[in-house]
Amino acid sequence: MDESYCERPTSSERAAPGPETPPAVSRSRCVNIGAVQPSGEPVDITKMPTGWSVTGQIDALTSEQLANALTDIPDVADGPIEVDLAGVTFIDSSGLRVLLGLAGRVTHAGGTVVICNASKPVARLLAITKLESTFGLDVTDPDPPAE
Repeated sequence: MDESYCERPTSSERAAPGPETPPAVSRSRCVNIGAVQPSGEPVDITKMPTGWSVTGQIDALTSEQLANALTDIPDVADGPIEVDLAGVTFIDSSGLRVLLGLAGRVTHAGGTVVICNASKPVARLLAITKLESTFGLDVTDPDPPAE
């Protein structure tokens, strides 16, 4: 990790200094931990009669592709809309946003969305956000995803 010193305003500087008062600055050690970068790995979406099967990584780079694929909602009169996520190896908040958008549209049309075969990354994200029941997952699972 790259260590450096950062200068930041002290609490006295945050209180508007007068025109004659130079800003007070403190030095503290900062560590650059880097930024989280989307993987760029592909996501594969397969349309099925009752929903979709998704494999790969769902992140900031692939969530738009997923959102575009999920625009045509199957007929909600045929039962719950299923999204099989067994092959999803990674999902972040942008993927969750897409799934919540789908759930909102399907609910508005009078149906429900069910996530089938949630992979460990998917189950973990839904558990952390307490959204399991939104997608028809059993929240009393005796073997919750490892943290």
